[in-house]
Amino acid sequence: MVTAEWIAPPKASAAAKLASKWILVISEQSVIRDLLERFFQIDGHFVSTAAGGGEGLDRARTLPVDLIVLDSDLCRSAAIRAQLKTEKATRNVPVLWIGARSPKSYIPPPPIADTDRLLTLPFTFLQVRETANHMLGWPGERGS
Repeated sequence: MVTAEWIAPPKASAAAKLASKWILVISEQSVIRDLLERFFQIDGHFVSTAAGGGEGLDRARTLPVDLIVLDSDLCRSAAIRAQLKTEKATRNVPVLWIGARSPKSYIPPPPIADTDRLLTLPFTFLQVRETANHMLGWPGERGS
């Protein structure tokens, strides 16, 4: 079970909000979607969420997405990520692939693009946030 008691995300300044990016969070777990959505919104990003791969693909086709955060069972998300990378609208969009499964039990294929990243447990939501912002070329703002 995921808890958010330790989370104290920073507030973004007005200048940081001008550099906003569009992030699509795809996760079957509403707690993960909600926490990541809040983190990225506090950083000043636009966020859309999807509860599964099909819904995520539909949103990725219609939104000006700068980053896709894909949280899913690694076996299924490999197929979703491969489809995202073949779609004209999303083939150049970086994917941050987060999964609960240990790489000891399943070795995923290498990233399809150099811009993609993989995080497996143990990770924190802060690490997901920082990795996503780094992938977007935007470190965010700490403090206040």
